[in-house]
This record gives sequence, structure tokens and C-alpha cells, in this order.
Amino acid sequence: MRHSPEQFCFPFKANLGDLIASLEAGAEVLISVQGAWSCRFGYYGRLHHAILHDLGYRFESLIIDGSRESIGATAGWVKRVNGCSTASAVARFLHGFRVAYKKGRLVQRVQQRTRDIRPIEAQHGSAERTRARLIDRIDAAEEVRALDRLEGEVDEAFGALPLARDRARPRVMLVGEVYIVLEPLVNMDTERRLGELGALVDVYIDEHKWFIHAFRMGKGGKYGEREAHRLATPYLKYNLGGEDKNTLGYTVIAARRGFDGVVHFKPFTCMPEGMAKHILYNVSRDHDVPFVSFTVDEHAAEAGLETRLEAFVDMLKQRGERCRGDRGLDPGSAAPATQG
Repeated sequence: MRHSPEQFCFPFKANLGDLIASLEAGAEVLISVQGAWSCRFGYYGRLHHAILHDLGYRFESLIIDGSRESIGATAGWVKRVNGCSTASAVARFLHGFRVAYKKGRLVQRVQQRTRDIRPIEAQHGSAERTRARLIDRIDAAEEVRALDRLEGEVDEAFGALPLARDRARPRVMLVGEVYIVLEPLVNMDTERRLGELGALVDVYIDEHKWFIHAFRMGKGGKYGEREAHRLATPYLKYNLGGEDKNTLGYTVIAARRGFDGVVHFKPFTCMPEGMAKHILYNVSRDHDVPFVSFTVDEHAAEAGLETRLEAFVDMLKQRGERCRGDRGLDPGSAAPATQG
């Protein structure tokens, strides 16, 4: 934190700390991606590297921002590091991409199964232990064949876990700034906390989707990013930067899919998510979906987050029971989810 501008958002500070830790561990090359639009992420990489150079660290700097120059520089670096012809370097890159893609898909499946099982597990922590074991197996695999063999083991491992009686449980969608949503050390493990409180959790994006979106992949479909942007347009016609339109659009999608509530994360001083938060009140009213918003910086405390999450989940449970009672359903039975 001490090396970051005070008013910059928390992801900038956390990422700078990760880069320093990497250099202290012996990293010689730092590769940073950058965004566009009005979000300050569009200049993070260059500013991170400039700060690190000023601190006396020596490293090779690569900035990937989607421009032809950065793509050419990265391709040249890959060729030089591999010490081979262009054709061989491309072949190695494609193999690495294929392995990374399959690992991402497997991690995605493991994370989703963990979210589904955690609130109904009979033995506390069994889903988390299974997740950790499978993630280690995926991390250790270096070939596509080994990853193919792991595919069947994921469902088998989670299918063997004993489950408690499945009563009606609130469904919660996580939206907001992508780094805060995905990094449990930053959001204070909100996904796990919600699951242990009895909520079925989903996230609007995961690590695999974030990775393939950079290659213009995986944005279509009924609940894809393009549809989310379309649904957000009546509320926000211009993309301010970051995940502002995703926040609004996926809140609408959550309502259409029958989710009971939405948890929104924004970094302190983040302009796009700050705007999205205030617009969320209109989205919540129009689509009858409650939300709670958390602002995260280095001063955020677990106690406050835990208390607000408990109150939010309790409210969703009471709201669900009241709605099921109005329909003449058993309060302990699961209400049918609507499909958008």
C-alpha cells in the first residue's frame, strides 16, 4: 500500500504488492495486460512498472494492451525465449494455450460444483477440501491427456460427498469489479461465507471466462456478456469502463433466472462501479431483486462484511418464505426458478 497513490483503487494496490512479491521471489519478466475506456486499468501496467523501476527493481517489461505493437512485441519475446523458429514458437504457444484452456474449463467446473455443494453438504468443509484437492491435481497436470482423465474425476469426487436434506435456499449472484469478485483474499472469501450461510451462489464471471474473453470468445449466448450489455443499455447507454454494464446487465439476468438477490462489490474510488451502484437502485426496483453493495479498500473489515451478509441472507430467506406462502407452497420447499 505504501508505494501506491492513495486515491487509486484497491486492485491497483493489491496487484502492485503481487508484482513486488513476484520480483522478490526471482521473477525476471513482468507481463501486464491493460484495459480501455475510462477505467484507470487502462494505464495500470505502465504505472506499475514505472513505480517498480523507481523502487530499484530490474526486470523486463511487457505490456499487452491489444495494440499491434504490443502483440508484436509479445510474439517476439515468445520466439526469443524459446530460442527457435517462428513456426516452432507458434506451435509451442498453441500447445500452451490448449493446456491453459482445458485447465481453465476444469477449474471452472470444480468451482461451480463447490458452490452448488457447499450450502447442502452434510459434513462441514467437505466441498472445500474436495475443491482444494482437485485444484492441486489440475495444477500439477502438464499434458492434455492428463487433464482429459481428470474430467470424469471431478463429478465423481463431488458426487461421493454426503448431502443434507435440500430445503429451499436463497440464490445469490455476485457482480461488480472483476478482481474484487474473483479474489477471495480481497473480498474476504464472500463466496464461501455465503455458502456456509446456506445460499446457493453464482458469479457473473469466473477466471476461465475472463481469460477467453481476451480472445473475443465466450461472450455470446442467452446469459453471455453481449446480452448483459444489451439489457444494461436502457440504464446506461455509454460504457464508462470496467464492468459497469456487466454489473447492471447481470443483475437483470439474475432477476430473470430467478435469483433471490445480488451482492455487488466495488473498489473505493472506482468511478465506473460507483456509477453502477447508484443505477442499481433503479434496476432493483424495476426487476424486484434486492441487492447489497460493499465498498472494498485496505481498511475493509471482516466483521462488518460478515454481519451485513448474515442480515442479507436472513432477509432473502424470509422474503422467499413469504413469497412461497403467498403461492400456497410449503415454506420448506423449493420454489420454481423462472427462466428469462
